[in-house]
Amino acid sequence: MPTTDQINLPSDVVLGVFLPPLLRHAAFLSAPRESRQDAGPILALAVGLTWVTAVSVMATLSLAVPGLPWAAALALGVAVTRPTDAVSATSVPQRVGDPRRLVTILEGESLVNDGVALTLVAVAVAVVAGEMPVADGVVDLLRIVCCGILHGLVVAWPRS
Repeated sequence: MPTTDQINLPSDVVLGVFLPPLLRHAAFLSAPRESRQDAGPILALAVGLTWVTAVSVMATLSLAVPGLPWAAALALGVAVTRPTDAVSATSVPQRVGDPRRLVTILEGESLVNDGVALTLVAVAVAVVAGEMPVADGVVDLLRIVCCGILHGLVVAWPRS
C-alpha cells in the first residue's frame, strides 16, 4: 500500500495562499447583477443561518459540556456549520441544470458564508486562546465585517 509523509501546513498558509484563488475564481464566475437582486436571500442564508446554527451548536455544547468556554463552543459551532465549498456551489448546480436564480443564490451564499464563518472562527479562537478579551473580539469582529463590506464595494465598483 503506498504511503506518503504527512504534510503539515500552517493555517495561515492555507488561508492566505490556497483559499483566495479558489474564492476569487468562484466570485469571478458569479453574476454581480443577479447577486445584487438576490442580496436578501443570500445574506439571510449566509449570515443569518450561519449565526443561528453556530449559536445553536454553541448552546447545545454549553449544556452538554459544563465549563466549556462559550468562545470555544462557538468556534466549534462555526466549524460544524462550515460553509459549502464555493467552487462546488458554482459547478455542481450548473451541471445538473438547476434554475439560474437558485445557482446565483447558492454561489453568493457560499462566498459570503465563507467570509462569515472564517471571521467568526478566527475571533472565537483568538478569544479562547486568551489573545484578546471578549469585548475586543466583538469590536474586532465588527471592524472586520465593516472593512470587508467596504473592500467588497470598492472592488465591485468597476464591475457594476
